[in-house]
Amino acid sequence: MKKYSDYTYTEMPENYGDGYSAAEREGIAGRVCSALERQFPGLRTNVSSSMGARTPTRGPDDSVIDDINDAAGRAFATAINQ
Repeated sequence: MKKYSDYTYTEMPENYGDGYSAAEREGIAGRVCSALERQFPGLRTNVSSSMGARTPTRGPDDSVIDDINDAAGRAFATAINQ
């Protein structure tokens, strides 16, 4: 099993836009991070309380970063419908 401990993903609920309460933002962020941690074992995730960079993922391989960011987009789409 591949380990992703060299990668960090930061979820930024402030980037969600209008229409979400603080509690909704917190719940969505938690669901996104949990989904990513399941899909990418060892991935370090955190939630930032401020707006952030367009690419919130850091690590040594750009293709893996792209995979994580794509998965985060899918996880967000799923999380807002829960």
